[in-house]
Amino acid sequence: MRKKLLALALAFTLSFLAVSTIAAGEIVRVDGDTQLNAEHAELHGEYIEIEWVNYPPNIGRWRPANRPTGEYHGDSYALWNINVTVPGTYTVYIYFAKHTNSYPVNLEVALGDRNNVLTSTEIEGVADNWTDHAHANLGTIELAEGANTLILAVDPESVSSWVANVKYVRLALVLEPVQYAPINVPEATGATPAPANQPENDDGESGGLSTVVIIAIIAGGVVAVAIIAVLVLKKK
Repeated sequence: MRKKLLALALAFTLSFLAVSTIAAGEIVRVDGDTQLNAEHAELHGEYIEIEWVNYPPNIGRWRPANRPTGEYHGDSYALWNINVTVPGTYTVYIYFAKHTNSYPVNLEVALGDRNNVLTSTEIEGVADNWTDHAHANLGTIELAEGANTLILAVDPESVSSWVANVKYVRLALVLEPVQYAPINVPEATGATPAPANQPENDDGESGGLSTVVIIAIIAGGVVAVAIIAVLVLKKK
């Protein structure tokens, strides 16, 4: 019985890992609002890795090229393979943690090539720990339709002990405001025009029955009275 339970637990764990783990470098579709998770990224450089301490994981143990001690560690960065199906202007956000005792750094967003830097934004510490997270806006970029690579790197001039723990990068399409045609409302000019075939009365308001109709009704009444009178006389 114990062996069966152990086998079931092992099978469950393996199936969970198979479903939940996404291969690094997988192509992610960008369709208007897309989240690039840490586990989607390809990591380049020696001083950057995926930390699985918590789920979802984060990019962590990330050091910039230059440290306060004067050490040089080279350029380490994360790269995502993307396929843009909805082109346009996108705002780039990150969800990250950074200790307040670590120096600010400039994060760069590059497209296609590490040297093709589109934005550079300074981020500071969020709290006195590495577990409280916050969002940061890294600026806007233009994405054309098709395959590309998005790179998150550190400005080579930044000096700090650690960069940040990044859970994900989010790409959100910037929507243009809808332009509506102005509505022209005619100014009031006094009396309201009467509808067609409905003449106005003396007060300028829409009339009831027309004069012709009233005359016809009276004439019909007179004729009816005359006919009744003739019939009565004949009976006498």
